[in-house]
Amino acid sequence: MIRAMIVDDEHLVRVGLRMTMPWEKFKIEVSGEARTAEEALKLLEKESYDLMFIDISMPGMNGLDLVSLVKEQYPEISTVILTCHQEFDYVQKALRFGAVDYLVKTQLELDVMEQALERIVSRVSEARTNQEESTIKPITPAPSREDLKKLWYQISWLLDDILLSQMTGMLKLQKLDECSTICKEASTYWAICLPVCGDIFKETIDKEKNEEHILGDIRKAAVSRLIRTNYTEDVIKQILLAVDYIHHCNGRQLTQAQLCVHIGMSRSYFSKCFRDIVGVSFGSYIQNVGLNHAKLLLLETNYPVYRIAEEVGFQDEKYFSKLFRERTGMLPSQYRSSQRI
Repeated sequence: MIRAMIVDDEHLVRVGLRMTMPWEKFKIEVSGEARTAEEALKLLEKESYDLMFIDISMPGMNGLDLVSLVKEQYPEISTVILTCHQEFDYVQKALRFGAVDYLVKTQLELDVMEQALERIVSRVSEARTNQEESTIKPITPAPSREDLKKLWYQISWLLDDILLSQMTGMLKLQKLDECSTICKEASTYWAICLPVCGDIFKETIDKEKNEEHILGDIRKAAVSRLIRTNYTEDVIKQILLAVDYIHHCNGRQLTQAQLCVHIGMSRSYFSKCFRDIVGVSFGSYIQNVGLNHAKLLLLETNYPVYRIAEEVGFQDEKYFSKLFRERTGMLPSQYRSSQRI
């Protein structure tokens, strides 16, 4: 069980987090609350904690200073910043000071909360592992192919230093030829996720370089291109998170309204940002994701075509089949037959 403390000067926020977050599902016990950084430090003198959720703006010592102090005096404790807005500069500072993640208090719908806690628990586990390795260096088994895929098959690593660190850390546990395979497979996935940078992923991955250097080259080139869209890093990061969310929904077609709620952006602004940053319109993109997932279902299941159409968000089987043929040159049934020969 992970023992957690909530540090926020607003009573309703503390109560709301306690009541709404699915703590038990992720084996987290909220066993402490504090209104100020000073109260939190007194609690730390009396009890042990594994995780702290810290408001970025509090009277007295602010959240950033508390994160830094906890990192220095209690390195075994992981911290998560709580903020009311996507304050990119503050969040970046918090991550540099030692926070493992951040939560936007105005965006805590159930699916967002579950994703956030899953990510946080993973990073707490990672921090614990690093702490243990600082004293004892056990033989660490290489992560499974599924673990690698789960971590590497994301696009938000382009603007997430923690995620990039985890990815390179996993590489160090792999054999050299396996590293090359991982990078090539992931680059194909990234090109699908972010068409505007597809050529960068392909050209960079083909170079004869150390994989960590390859990731650095990819990141530098891709971020440079994304920045030229003239959007802020904050907005670009929101769109990349939206892209990851789309691909983690297993082909289920999301509405633009659902995504806008998820990342906290107006629908009209999101539509323009998405097209400019990703390289295609949201409507075309979501259709392509659904059709790609339909291909997998056609090969891996015996579901009838009408059910596969429904699974990937198409209510009209005829329209789905027509669109599938336009994109692949074959009807769904023909595609299934041709790939199973």
